[in-house]
Amino acid sequence: MTSQAQKPPSLTAVPAPSAKLADYVSLCLAMWNDDSDTASRASALGLQDMAGIGAAITIGKTTLRGFRSNPNRGSVFTMSTRFSDSSKTSTCDVAMPRTIVRAELETLEKDLDLDGQIVTLGPAAMGQWKMRARQPAIFLKVASGNGNSLLSVQQSESTLDAARAKAHAASPKSR
Repeated sequence: MTSQAQKPPSLTAVPAPSAKLADYVSLCLAMWNDDSDTASRASALGLQDMAGIGAAITIGKTTLRGFRSNPNRGSVFTMSTRFSDSSKTSTCDVAMPRTIVRAELETLEKDLDLDGQIVTLGPAAMGQWKMRARQPAIFLKVASGNGNSLLSVQQSESTLDAARAKAHAASPKSR
C-alpha cells in the first residue's frame, strides 16, 4: 500500500480569514473622520496607503484618501467635499477583485442593521441600503458579478447637520 507524501506543517498554506464587508464600511467611516486608527484598520484588511504619506490630500474643498492591496488586487478610495454653505458630501468606493455572494450581503445587513434589499439576477448580486438610526444618513450600495465587486458608501451632511455636530462638539457633555 502506498502512502502519499505530505507537506511538512511549516510549508502548508493556511488560508487567510476573509474580512467582513462591515470592516470595509468601518474603514470608510474612519477615513472620512480622519480617525487615528485608520492606517491600522487598513493594514488589518491587507491595504496600504496609496499616497505613501499616510495622510489625506486636500485640493481646494475636496479631501482624497486611498488604500490599495499589494499587488493591486483591490482598493478603498474616499472623496469628501465641503461646500460653501458648510454642507458636506462624502463617498467611499471599495473595489474588490472577487464576487460577493448573497450570504455576505445578508451578514452585512445584520452586522450594520441596514434597511434595504438584496437583489440577485442570475450570477449578479446587488444590494442597496440605508443605515438605520444614523444621522446624517449613510447609504450603501453593492454590485457584484463576473469576479468583481464594488461597495459604495455615501453620506451627505446638510448645513443643519454640520451646525448640530459643531454645537455637540462644543458642549461640555461631549468632552
